Amino acid sequence: MWLRHIRQVVCVLFFLLLVSNVKPAFAQLSMEFEIDETLENSQVINIQSLLANDLKGPSLFRLFLQNQNSSESLNDLYLRVVVESNKVGRILEVRQISGRPFSLDPGQQLFVNNNNVGNGLPGVEEGIFFEHNFTERGREFYNGLQGSTSLPADQYRITVELYQGSVNGELLASQTDSFGINLAEKTLGFYLLSPGGEVGSETIISSRYPNFQWQGSLDVRYRLVVVASKGDESPQSLMDGAISTEPIQLVGVNGSGSLLDYEMLDILVDGSGFQYPSSGVQNLEPGTRYFWRIVSQLETNDGIEERESEIWTFTLADMHKLSGDQQAIEVSRILERILGDRFREISKNGFSLESVEIEGQSFRSGQAVQKLRELDRRNEQGDVSILIEN
Repeated sequence: MWLRHIRQVVCVLFFLLLVSNVKPAFAQLSMEFEIDETLENSQVINIQSLLANDLKGPSLFRLFLQNQNSSESLNDLYLRVVVESNKVGRILEVRQISGRPFSLDPGQQLFVNNNNVGNGLPGVEEGIFFEHNFTERGREFYNGLQGSTSLPADQYRITVELYQGSVNGELLASQTDSFGINLAEKTLGFYLLSPGGEVGSETIISSRYPNFQWQGSLDVRYRLVVVASKGDESPQSLMDGAISTEPIQLVGVNGSGSLLDYEMLDILVDGSGFQYPSSGVQNLEPGTRYFWRIVSQLETNDGIEERESEIWTFTLADMHKLSGDQQAIEVSRILERILGDRFREISKNGFSLESVEIEGQSFRSGQAVQKLRELDRRNEQGDVSILIEN
């Protein structure tokens, strides 16, 4: 039974083809292949469920073959399928067994789907059988699918060919289609948002626990690295040194790495943001310039494929050294984050910060600014709720 020989291989990939209209080299033959719309729009395919039912159930694909000659048969026909991907290369070749061809009578049409293909092609008297051959890397790929419910992220290509005479005979029709994602393109669209700006900018932040944010795919893991400036070393060399070591934390669990003397944070993150923690890392120090970047981590059949963002920089404000103008700008930014629209109303008429009162105790000058910074940090971390009264 040919399906049982190849069902665990071909069904994983074959039914995921996009609509494919084959233009045969042999005008007497018409061949079309298309995927069902339900599967085409599905984000996750339950492979194990399909295999357990011999592909019976919802329609997965439709294959159409027609002998367009009304007076002559098409004889000695053989099918061959080649499966490839960008990361693995050639995975598998499935070919019809030599000496067991099939024929199409004059004008005969065949409609094949996953529910009516069993011991052969429906409407074809000959029993046909297939054999499959993995490449070495294809075998590793297939073994890695055991227990999976979806295919690894990659771009896959399937070539379907129909021969006459033998699998190495006259090629009557051939078509290559692809599906899936291109790994190289998946991480092109991420970029940094905050804190700071490009290297060379003079961005100053007040919070010692900044919220690192970036725009990118939510189903990709990222490595976040923060380093402090060190002498004349370039930001790139500092980053290269930090990334050459292992992360200290792996999404909620301790990693095997350790921080270098200038490395402040090195962690793997799922998502597009991370709040600088108050423990387990080196503290950010006022007056120090820092550099940070993210590195996307895509799991592939070759291991981890990495793509680096640009490097951004920021300086943690030293409130004792800030000029009057710099301090005023910093206070305005903090108040805007805390007060929101109310701050913009106040700003229209101008204002001056005289003091900050907390639980009956009044703080002025540098102490007032420091208390605002603490309130800003606690607000970012969600430790306090701010209610603005008129």
